[in-house]
Amino acid sequence: MLPLIILLWATAAVAGSEVRLTSGLGDQFQPDIFGTKVVWLDGINNQTGAAYSGVYLHTIGGSTVKINSGTQAHAPAIGSSGVVWEDLRNDSGGTVPNRDIYGYALPGGPESSVSTATGPETKPDTSGNRQVWQELRDDNWDIYRMPLSGSKVPLRLTTDPAQDDLPAWSPDGQHVAFRRCDEQGCAVLLAPSLGGPGRDTVRTERTHHRPGVR
Repeated sequence: MLPLIILLWATAAVAGSEVRLTSGLGDQFQPDIFGTKVVWLDGINNQTGAAYSGVYLHTIGGSTVKINSGTQAHAPAIGSSGVVWEDLRNDSGGTVPNRDIYGYALPGGPESSVSTATGPETKPDTSGNRQVWQELRDDNWDIYRMPLSGSKVPLRLTTDPAQDDLPAWSPDGQHVAFRRCDEQGCAVLLAPSLGGPGRDTVRTERTHHRPGVR
């Protein structure tokens, strides 16, 4: 059975009812939600099985629209001012896929490139008009941030030789949580969004999944 996006929400009339948002023939997955807007990937336009193309935006009680013009998207995230995702439209077929970061300004666009560096950029998150992602440079993953509009100069938030990845914004935009992995294991850290040393919040020998801050 193909996966469907199911949103759990409550109304005054029916608390905790499930609302089916999709009914397409393709795979719908990787949902994210902010307020009354839900975003997800839909593979119905993909014929090769290599990637999922459609980034779809749904307004609860309203319509659903496709917001990306590329053919291979991944990992969408939504905030108050926009949607961001990984995008392979500029990939040249090298050994390491060249993923870039693209975004869509709410409420009605436009779609635009956020960062198109030569190395892969993945796992974006957004808060207000601020964007954060992980980027591979010189065989090392670090965390970068940039506004969706305005300045197009990325700010490097981490410079540790360890591998820093899986960033997530705090709701007030003041901090970024991320994972750091080195020879001692993996830890979840919290760092100021304008840069500065991070502090451990969790450290174990296990690999943590993406942190979330709400």
